[in-house]
Amino acid sequence: MNQPNSQTDWEKRLQELEAEVNASDEKQTTNQDYVSQPSPMSASSNQFSSQVQGITNQVRRWFDELPLLGKVVVGAVGVGISLSLLKTVFQLLTSVLTLAIIGALGYVGYQVFIKSQTNK
Repeated sequence: MNQPNSQTDWEKRLQELEAEVNASDEKQTTNQDYVSQPSPMSASSNQFSSQVQGITNQVRRWFDELPLLGKVVVGAVGVGISLSLLKTVFQLLTSVLTLAIIGALGYVGYQVFIKSQTNK
């Protein structure tokens, strides 16, 4: 006699939970109506970020599967490439600064020698 009573309790509790879930779903859909639709730009941005995240996960899995010696070699190659890129950036900055200094000296020379002679 106890078993039918407990089964009806379970059924009643299940119906209450279903009602709570349905009410929660209705509240979420009404809240989502107020949220503006994503623009195509943000959709493509989300797609791009998910692709980047997928590639990052693939590389991380590949790196994790490497033996210790392989990880050391990959790390050393990465450091070498990073230092090479840093050296290239510094060389580019040096070239730009050199051109700026030469340009400034040329302008000053023009002002002093050529423009002063035309004023006489």
